[in-house]
Amino acid sequence: MTTFEAAAGTSREGSLSSSQDIRFQPGDSQEEILKTTRGVLRDSNPRRRLRNFLVLLDGMTKENAKSIYSVFTSWPEDGPALPMDCRSMFLQLWGELAREDAFQLARENTRDLDAWIGDVVTGWGQVDPAGIERFIGTLPQGSKERDSATLAFGRLLATMDLKEAGAFAFRQFEAEPENKNSLFESIMDRAEREHRTDLLTEWFEQASDGPLKSTLAMRAVESLRTKSTDDAIEFLTNVGDAKWRDWDMYWPVAGDLAKRDPQAALDWIFSLPKFPDEPAPPGLAAVLQQWHTKEPAAAKDWLLQHTDQLWWPRAARGIADSLNNSGNQQDRDAFLANFTPEAQLVIKQSWDKPAIRDPKSAQ
Repeated sequence: MTTFEAAAGTSREGSLSSSQDIRFQPGDSQEEILKTTRGVLRDSNPRRRLRNFLVLLDGMTKENAKSIYSVFTSWPEDGPALPMDCRSMFLQLWGELAREDAFQLARENTRDLDAWIGDVVTGWGQVDPAGIERFIGTLPQGSKERDSATLAFGRLLATMDLKEAGAFAFRQFEAEPENKNSLFESIMDRAEREHRTDLLTEWFEQASDGPLKSTLAMRAVESLRTKSTDDAIEFLTNVGDAKWRDWDMYWPVAGDLAKRDPQAALDWIFSLPKFPDEPAPPGLAAVLQQWHTKEPAAAKDWLLQHTDQLWWPRAARGIADSLNNSGNQQDRDAFLANFTPEAQLVIKQSWDKPAIRDPKSAQ
């Protein structure tokens, strides 16, 4: 026997000669289960501890799981760190085996409720997705337990079937429209990572007017523009003057188009419906920033020809951002010299805001 093999069976609770010795046996007393489990979890060798804990889980049943559970809930705070990877695997298997019984005990751990419930739901959901969704529906709306279970199951579904995860999110949103943003955000994050623009646009079409539709529109546009500026432009053009639309939907796409064709970008944004009480079209500052970076003289001449327009400060903001980003103090001062002191103040105020963004405050 090698030194490693000999060490594999040693714990503070006793001496175990091989991994076979740590398997739970029918008829084991609670004391024996507690002693064996603590011994494995206290092993300071993480690789051996994980290997031996997996052996323990092979012999886990609904009956002895409660004893193992008590090891985790009674773990001394002043002792060695509790192995969270082992706890997570135990809870997931427990959820698979005991389902609602496991959930009801796990929900008592209020100090780390999200993690306890999340792992139980993950295990349960892998073997009985319809059952866990029905159970979630019985939990009090707005409760911490329901929120934790919903988010955990939604994330699990997103790893298995994104389309079904979206359908689940819509069902939950219909039940609690004010309380499911984090669920949708998590599923949309997954869709973006997997480049599922088709699902983002499908969910956008499905959503009713309101904050969720605005959020889905933002995600769909961002996903579209990574593939095709023209597709993103078509999407935003079709949005029209919807009340739920957001200012920030436009400036990234407008900036992308301006890099390619500044005049086409100007034509497009001026064709868009303006926001209420907004003299400037959405994305104007982004267009001028990119245009000035590419053709500074042409962009500045165009701006100076339109200083009689109510939207000129927004356009000037774009050039100011371009100059500010370049770090050329002399060029920036020369640009400002074209305007009155009052107008210069409006432009200077924009330099404290994030570059290229087109905030409504820059009037």
